[in-house]
Amino acid sequence: MKQACSLTLAMISATLVSVAPAQNSTDARQRTFELASDTFNNTRTIRVLLPPGYFEPNHAERRYPVFYFTDGWDAWHGWGLPEVAEQLWADGAIPPVIFIGVTSGGRTHEAKDPAVERAHEYLPYRDPFWPDTRPDPNGELFPAFLFDEVIPAVNERFRTKTGAANTGLAGSSYGGIAALHTALVRPDRIGYLLAESPSLHVGRTEILELAAHQDRLPLRVYLGVGTAEGETPEDRADTVASVENLHATLTPRLTEDRLRLVVTEGGTHWYDAWKERLPVALEFLLARTE
Repeated sequence: MKQACSLTLAMISATLVSVAPAQNSTDARQRTFELASDTFNNTRTIRVLLPPGYFEPNHAERRYPVFYFTDGWDAWHGWGLPEVAEQLWADGAIPPVIFIGVTSGGRTHEAKDPAVERAHEYLPYRDPFWPDTRPDPNGELFPAFLFDEVIPAVNERFRTKTGAANTGLAGSSYGGIAALHTALVRPDRIGYLLAESPSLHVGRTEILELAAHQDRLPLRVYLGVGTAEGETPEDRADTVASVENLHATLTPRLTEDRLRLVVTEGGTHWYDAWKERLPVALEFLLARTE
């Protein structure tokens, strides 16, 4: 089975952990709210990390760029997004940004088959190597879900900047395909794309066609992959080659300061690899958002 299926049922069905705000701490800037989706007919938790200074009186009118992560629970607890972001802020490596973790279809309150329901919501094309996925994946609806439901809900609750120049989207594995597909079909809405280990064996031809013929692309794109992703040497080589092929497809229209590919020797299709590369990815994508 291809590496995309390694996000197992155990990973996606773990119990949600609520974050209690505490005064003058990192936790004080973390929030959650519930979002009922008409697009997917389910309800999920949205996670929020507000930047340092958000609540200071002299910043009361300030608005902030927003960076969305698919698989929000996993971004928080697997990628370690809050800890990584706090360190980058402390180092002055990235500007103040609001980070949003969007819970996947496999972690909604109604989910009964988490792995399949996650795939069904993220994939715009069926995974030919995983017969358990539904024959009619719903990923074509993910952009509408993001732009018509998630982003308006965030904008209503927090002081956000809007438009592509102030909006990023990240994902890994199937979530990486969802993020990549969304950014390619709506580059007018997504300015910064972070795609870690995107499962490019899913709809590879269609994705590359989109990348090759889209007149407009995100302002910046970061692609990450490891050389140990896959069960066989052939799978591992194909995984790296597919991401390199995507990079080559984007290269003619994105200058070096707008496009980066990081291939990690021995990197696996797992959270530790994505967490290790996250600081570099965020620095590259966000260093000049202000």
